[in-house]
Amino acid sequence: MTEETEHEKGEGQGQETQSKSPSEFDDMNVALKCVYQNDLEALQACFEDRESEEPMADKMPDIIKERCENGKCPLDMAVILGRTDLAKELIERGVDVNGVTSCQGYGAIHFAAAWGRIDCLKVLIDNGCDLHLRTAYKGRAREIALRFNQTECVDFLDWAESKQDLSHVVSQMKETLNDPEKIQGRLSRDEKNSTMALCNEKLDWLENTPDATTEDFITQKEEFDKTVAEVREKLEAPLPEKPEKK
Repeated sequence: MTEETEHEKGEGQGQETQSKSPSEFDDMNVALKCVYQNDLEALQACFEDRESEEPMADKMPDIIKERCENGKCPLDMAVILGRTDLAKELIERGVDVNGVTSCQGYGAIHFAAAWGRIDCLKVLIDNGCDLHLRTAYKGRAREIALRFNQTECVDFLDWAESKQDLSHVVSQMKETLNDPEKIQGRLSRDEKNSTMALCNEKLDWLENTPDATTEDFITQKEEFDKTVAEVREKLEAPLPEKPEKK
């Protein structure tokens, strides 16, 4: 196994709580301890602890973001171990889904892809994780999943990327149409209105077609790009120079 794949796999699988000695847990970040022990209630209780001798509530926002000696944070370990509920809780409590290890640039999405944790991948992406986040070795989650033969994760990441690509081009066009400075002198009112209607149609389709496939998203994007090609050309063309006043 290369240095790259060792970092991608990291630690986690098979390292359940029984492999940890009591002394190791004593020295461990409390959030990381909750992850290893798969104890969601204990993690939640830490955020509610305001009356004990050493209350944890005020410390927890920092503790959940701390990284251990190998560079991993509690969210990284939650996805490695497939603790979906704990991953959700950590994200809701403020952990950055795009946070990465300091030296190799691995994030939760890379670890989830390497270990085949598709449910954790879904949680990360639903919460805005960057599909194109690259490690220091320039690998994205999809390439990592492919390297480790995590076929289901590869398929899901392809699906998520094709959906995101369609959403991005449509939203970008809609944003442009709503900017008077960008369309003034370039588009007629009819061109603007018809293109805006198309954007709304595609966004409605995205929202109301939960069973869409990767191929569906690709087809929808190709159709959209073809339909708005002429409008894009006009938007990208320089404005005609105004004749000089005599």
